[in-house]
Amino acid sequence: MTNGMRLHRYQPELQPVWDALVRGSVKPHFMFVRSYMDYHADRFPDASYLLERDGRMVAAFPGTITDSSYHSHRGLSFGGWLPEGVGLTAVQTLAATDLLVEELRRLGLRELIYKVIPTMYHERPAEEDLYALFRLGAQLLKVEPCTAIRLAARGKVGSRRLRNQKKAARLGCRYGRSHEWAGFWSLLTARLRERHDLKPVHSLEEISRLVTAHPDSIQLFTATAPDGALLAGVVLYMTPRVAHAQYIAADPVGLEHGALDGLLEHLITGLSPTHAWFSFGISSEDGGRVLNEGLIQQKEEFGGSTIAQTTLRLTL
Repeated sequence: MTNGMRLHRYQPELQPVWDALVRGSVKPHFMFVRSYMDYHADRFPDASYLLERDGRMVAAFPGTITDSSYHSHRGLSFGGWLPEGVGLTAVQTLAATDLLVEELRRLGLRELIYKVIPTMYHERPAEEDLYALFRLGAQLLKVEPCTAIRLAARGKVGSRRLRNQKKAARLGCRYGRSHEWAGFWSLLTARLRERHDLKPVHSLEEISRLVTAHPDSIQLFTATAPDGALLAGVVLYMTPRVAHAQYIAADPVGLEHGALDGLLEHLITGLSPTHAWFSFGISSEDGGRVLNEGLIQQKEEFGGSTIAQTTLRLTL
């Protein structure tokens, strides 16, 4: 115990406590709720912790162990300390991080890989964890450019995007929320295979299960032709502040007629009253060392700019 603090390894019986804490966190995201985290527990065995202070759970820390490394969290886009809504002070975060490092050393682990939660997800500034890791000697491991639009201060929309939106309008594209997940997943799978020889991170069965558990947080929007044919689709991960485009795909006809551009513009403008940010995600490989220049330019042409999505390494 340090400064009235104690770490507890997460156990299934603590799920109600965990879920209540992360939902009310100063960095809220439904990915940290157990019904999302545990869907791939067979691939990423859980090694998460809860932080108790003065007899009350005040923070969660999603984690996995791979060989001699502790990741926060290997199966998620980012993670780290998730303090309750009132947050942890800088001094409390220093003590909590010291406590975690002691625990990881006790387990014989050699490094902590810490995926920083981008600031656009914060309810208010909460980067005490970065200061604590700096104090302990953590070094930058990855910097990945995430293109995002601050909806109250959107950048200039490029002329190519405007032309494509006009094409979609001439075709008579229709936009809206859809529940036709199988049809979109077939389109997405085909496009990823053709263009990148890849598969979606989630199978149709997995995404269907997650949508059932989080129907308000994982939503599919589509662009269809006047005859109802599917032209393009976007899967949004919705948090209180951020709408993140988790999956984007369009068929050749949709691309030719600007359906994807029209759909994205429909979403960006429609979300402005309810969300602070629209995120397109990263456009790089190899931890940010290889930039997909064409992809990031397309995202910037919607009025986006770069937030650095960072990962730190702390040698234990």
